[in-house]
Amino acid sequence: MVDFAPNRNYTIITATQTGAKRLRKEQEMRAKLKALREANGYTQQTLSDAIGMSRSHYSQVESGDKQPSLKLALRIKRALNYYGDDIFDNTMPPVRKR
Repeated sequence: MVDFAPNRNYTIITATQTGAKRLRKEQEMRAKLKALREANGYTQQTLSDAIGMSRSHYSQVESGDKQPSLKLALRIKRALNYYGDDIFDNTMPPVRKR
């Protein structure tokens, strides 16, 4: 067990580093999503038409302003012929136990 209480600066630095790491992963995800879309010959409009959503909503997903639902994320991955697990790994909602 690690006790962070005596040194609050360490806790703040750790939180900042964690936030920076998360931001970097989100930027990588957005860049990867755009690269996959372009590599498959899609514009935002043609991809959004193919998966049955508005272009503005897709644009918000690609820019990181909105998180896709699991169903939408799977439709996007399928349309882009992408079968890896890492494209939306930091945007998927946590699984809740019943």
